Amino acid sequence: MYKKAIIAPLNWGLGHATRCIPIIQSLLHHHVKVVIASDGQALDLLRMEFPQIPCYELTSYHIHYRFTHPVMNMLWHSRNFIRAMNREKKEMTRLIQKENPDLIISDNRYGVHSKKITSVFISHQIKLQTGHAFLDPLASAINQRLMKPFDHIWIPDFPPPHQLAPQLSSPPQKSHTYLGILSRLEPKKTRETYDLCGIISGPEPQRTKLEYILTEQMQQVPGNHILILGKTPERIEHNLGNVKLVSYMTSTQLNEVINSSKIIVARTGYTTIMDLIKTGKKAILIPTPGQPEQIYLAKSLKNHPNFEIQQQQNLNLMNTVESIFSKEGKMINLETFDMLPFLEKLETFHFKI
Repeated sequence: MYKKAIIAPLNWGLGHATRCIPIIQSLLHHHVKVVIASDGQALDLLRMEFPQIPCYELTSYHIHYRFTHPVMNMLWHSRNFIRAMNREKKEMTRLIQKENPDLIISDNRYGVHSKKITSVFISHQIKLQTGHAFLDPLASAINQRLMKPFDHIWIPDFPPPHQLAPQLSSPPQKSHTYLGILSRLEPKKTRETYDLCGIISGPEPQRTKLEYILTEQMQQVPGNHILILGKTPERIEHNLGNVKLVSYMTSTQLNEVINSSKIIVARTGYTTIMDLIKTGKKAILIPTPGQPEQIYLAKSLKNHPNFEIQQQQNLNLMNTVESIFSKEGKMINLETFDMLPFLEKLETFHFKI
């Protein structure tokens, strides 16, 4: 069994960090020492969730949606991405020398690996969606090349043919394992305190734009609502009419609020969708403009019995709430995530000296 793992999620919204929480919890349960490496809000969140775990700051990828056109965003980010990845490799060399791990787990950080240590890459985006079909093969080929230094790929999705996102999580060309749903939440029967629970997430400037839209529209919907702003590290809360605004919640607090809410309003982020499927909640989902993955997920989930898809620029919360109440909904029973079988499989295939 592995003795010490470095786990390093990408700081792109909070989804990569939050889906690492069940992995960290399971590693600790199986007496594997954990070291966390990330940056920005992702690192702040994990520090608060696991105050006993040593944390290190890595170079930021500086992901910021300057344009609404996805290709322009890709071109804008590519130079910063390469620079950050090269700095990240140097930082990892120093971190490995200091912590001496025998397992590295990277969630979408391409520079977090080592030739001498078993290195795993977590991603649900094996085949990339650019928003332009003619560019998808090139983007996916580059993605496969960047994953080449890793020994194994962990895909947070159900295995074929039951994937949540079949066009994203198609099997890669190298050793891989489907993890199933990765969620820090657990379904729980409780009294419904809130009619709407809005969850803001993702990179700027679209995060703030959605905050303004939901703050205004939720006040117009009758009932008792809560809006979680996805800001860390300070927890600040105040009331605005019938809406309670909270800057941040721990996993335990969020689990309680989601389970006690009738309808969730959130982005079509992949981690958010996994959380919603795990808890069986109905949701109004709003894809981030200019983010092809979320646009694809919105299209693929448009007929799901639990979800209503709305575009940010045309959002009418009042009408959509009425529509989603007419849906029957669907619940899937999922067990608590356990890393042990995946670690055992990894040890079977990968030994490094």
